Amino acid sequence: MAEAKAIEAARPAAEEEELLKIILEEIHRAAEEEAQRILREAEEEAQRIIEEAKQKAKELREEKIQRMLHERRAAVEREIAPKRLEIKRRYIREKYQLLFNVFDQVTSQAEEKLKKSDDYNKFLEAALIRALKEIKSSDVVVHPAPREKGKVSAALKEALKKLGKRKVKAKIGDTIKSSGGVFVESTDGREYFNATLEAKKIEIRQRVLPEIATKMLKGF
Repeated sequence: MAEAKAIEAARPAAEEEELLKIILEEIHRAAEEEAQRILREAEEEAQRIIEEAKQKAKELREEKIQRMLHERRAAVEREIAPKRLEIKRRYIREKYQLLFNVFDQVTSQAEEKLKKSDDYNKFLEAALIRALKEIKSSDVVVHPAPREKGKVSAALKEALKKLGKRKVKAKIGDTIKSSGGVFVESTDGREYFNATLEAKKIEIRQRVLPEIATKMLKGF
């Protein structure tokens, strides 16, 4: 007998649009500022290396300059090339680390803002509706985050009303280790739907960070 697995939602629901908008705007702003600083430092370092190489060439005696010019240019290029490569690697590495750091910071702030607003109840209700539709079983358990049983219970009642003709038996289970949202599973444990805030942040990160990184590194 095939076991059904609930699919994590690939497109943001209406209640997530504001959260996503806040995250994208802050990531673009903070990442662009830091990117400019890193690129400026990289350019300054490359220029310093070139100036040092020029100074060494000037110190050669005049009569040897023409004879050694070709060899010196090649030597300078060999000296600069690995340093340029290391600068580029460091720039890219710091760029990605910046994106992850900014993302974590911004999503944490957006999460707190969401939980303090009336939209959080709508988020819970919409998440539960999606979970109950995805899970085929008519007997499920809803696991809330700590200190959110009351909110989840109220949202569950509203969600059940909006399922139409389908009848689902749902109960509130034990709390889970999460900052918010819900985890819904069938009573036999074969189906589940992860609608925690942690899962939502991972989903958003996987969707938006590659695109942002590609745009930021374009042409480098």
